[in-house]
Amino acid sequence: QVPSSAPASRSGPVESPCIRVCRLNPEGACTGCGRTLDEISDWSLASEAERARICERAAQRLRSVDNSR
Repeated sequence: QVPSSAPASRSGPVESPCIRVCRLNPEGACTGCGRTLDEISDWSLASEAERARICERAAQRLRSVDNSR
């Protein structure tokens, strides 16, 4: 399941992509949301623009995993 990430152009706060499935894959990304540990720990201090970029990267990681199956 790919979390719905807010596009950078959307107004309002970017919600966390966390779906409470917190396990890291061998590449160091969460199998639930696609974020890395650094992205997860940086989330609370990240600007809205950076949160949107994190969500975009996380969604891409999850799509890459889904496409490789």
